Amino acid sequence: MKERTPFLRKLAYVVAMVLLLMPVAWLGAPAARRSANAPGSPGGWLARMRDDAGLSQANLGEIDPASEAIKLATLGMRGIAANLLWEKANHYKKTEDWTNLSATLEQITKLQPNFISVWRFQAWNLSYNVSAEFDDYHDRYYWVMRGVDFLKEGEEYNRDDPRILRDIGWFISQKIGRSDEHRYFRRLFKQDDDFHPPDRLPAQRDNWLVGKLWFRRAERVVDEKGTQLRAGGRGTSDLIFFANAPMCQINYAEAIEKEGTLDDVARRAWQRAENEWTEDYGNRRLKHAQGEIVLNELDRLQREQEQLEQQLDALVPGLRAELVAEREADLSDAQREALDTPSDQLSDEQYVALREAREWLSVSNDDLVQRLREVAPDKAAEAERLASAARRNAARIGRTRRYRNIVNYDYWNTRCQFEQTPEALRARRMIFEGDEQWQDADLVEAKRLYDQGFAAWGEVMDAFPSVIDDPTTGDDLMDVIRRYRRILDELDEPFPKDFELRDVIQYHDDKGEFGDVLNGGSGGGRQNPASDP
Repeated sequence: MKERTPFLRKLAYVVAMVLLLMPVAWLGAPAARRSANAPGSPGGWLARMRDDAGLSQANLGEIDPASEAIKLATLGMRGIAANLLWEKANHYKKTEDWTNLSATLEQITKLQPNFISVWRFQAWNLSYNVSAEFDDYHDRYYWVMRGVDFLKEGEEYNRDDPRILRDIGWFISQKIGRSDEHRYFRRLFKQDDDFHPPDRLPAQRDNWLVGKLWFRRAERVVDEKGTQLRAGGRGTSDLIFFANAPMCQINYAEAIEKEGTLDDVARRAWQRAENEWTEDYGNRRLKHAQGEIVLNELDRLQREQEQLEQQLDALVPGLRAELVAEREADLSDAQREALDTPSDQLSDEQYVALREAREWLSVSNDDLVQRLREVAPDKAAEAERLASAARRNAARIGRTRRYRNIVNYDYWNTRCQFEQTPEALRARRMIFEGDEQWQDADLVEAKRLYDQGFAAWGEVMDAFPSVIDDPTTGDDLMDVIRRYRRILDELDEPFPKDFELRDVIQYHDDKGEFGDVLNGGSGGGRQNPASDP
């Protein structure tokens, strides 16, 4: 009996281990994908929990056997290995060893495929830093696209991450479209058969349009899957994030015009830009720290504010005017004098007195409610309700205005409107053809075309006076006006006193180059209402 005791004990151990392995196997069974020959399986309890929480590699993106093998081979020291590889990558970048740099980056991504910062940081490094080390624009373009491909690879391992999708759109649109070599980059991008899918039409191979597609993909992830934009990254607020796609359409319309497309294609591009900016983006509910805003609601909010204040004034008609009259009686002689002095004749001291007087005469809703409690206490509760509603509404108006200013909402709205007019298209076409004649040294023809272009721009500014304030259009026109003046000098002709865009010179000539024209010329020039005191 004693001889059989060790055997029975071992047998008991084996049975216990088998019994323990059964629940472990049930809990930890991996999921199996469905195929043509097998129905698939959701796996054990842990696998189903990972799937529900989106924590499994299958949820995050592609499963790479090589990556999983490398993780296991590090024996729990993956962080140390990753740090060593980052040091090697920085060394190879400093020594301009691009081959080893590329290989090291591949190793880092195998160790940390779901660490988003790896893909974003190194893609930026490739497209912006490494590309700048080369002189030939072909090499620069190669490394820019190497960064884009790096991000696309990262998107395969991190499916539906809006940060990576947005970065792909940013690199394709901004890096290619805004670089010093953007003319060459845009041409190479259109010819890049390896990047574009076979079914993409030649007209759609524009970096701004392709970038917009990636921005739209990022938007769909946020809208349909409820993915939250994370703070700390560039452009992660709703206000900026959702402005990227319509801005790509605007930049596309601007780019094709500068390249000579000045027909219905450009007009339709600007029409679509206006629709995407004012309808899609302007009507979108954008989240912010205090709630949500809709950029297009400013007019409605202002009308509501007027109605609330009218209802408040109607409780005791004439009470606000009575308060203003009382405060007028308390004004100092200096303040009264400042109020009566024309704005263009005010001294510095009078400006201060004028500001103080206006602040004192401004009767707020709270001031009105306080007085109303004294003269009509039965209406005080309703007054406080209206004043409180007006206060909240005023805060929404302030936030909406502030956010509109951040993205220059009104400017881009006006820009999209005037750029699609026949006058603007004709103006840009005449200037473009004039520039070509300038390059060919046909000064007489260049002057004739410039004159026609300036006349057309004058019509645009008659319809859209705020164009005069536009720094982008103003700077472009000043460059043309400088060329026009050189042509006149070559032709020994004086600068016209009734020059069509005289007010553009007055507004944008920061260096005083045309002081003689402004001082000696006369007539012409349309006045900018915004500059009238």
